[in-house]
Amino acid sequence: MKTSLLKTTAMITALLVVSSATSAANLGFLRNTLIRDLSDTDWQQLVETTIDALENAPDGAKREWRNAETGHYGSVRLIRTFESYDLPCRKIALTNHTAAQTGTSAFTLCKVEGKGWRLLE
Repeated sequence: MKTSLLKTTAMITALLVVSSATSAANLGFLRNTLIRDLSDTDWQQLVETTIDALENAPDGAKREWRNAETGHYGSVRLIRTFESYDLPCRKIALTNHTAAQTGTSAFTLCKVEGKGWRLLE
């Protein structure tokens, strides 16, 4: 359970700072967390898949990523779209698999103009 909590915390942090696919390079500080098992390519695929899903996928859709080199894979499932504080928001479920662990977490994010997707408070 502690592993799941740390992974969830790390994913929330990652989603808070990611406003575009190019922001993936700024996530280096997360390498010492539980998600340290993800390679740079894993991270790039996870971030790009998440942003693409948030921007383009309809509710109920599932977008997947897989790294053939590491064997790590995951998915983003879009649960629902709504407005909060006059912002477009999406509830998503992230599931990721590495050789050492599997974790699923749900997040609600809202798109803030000029700042990308942010965790709903």
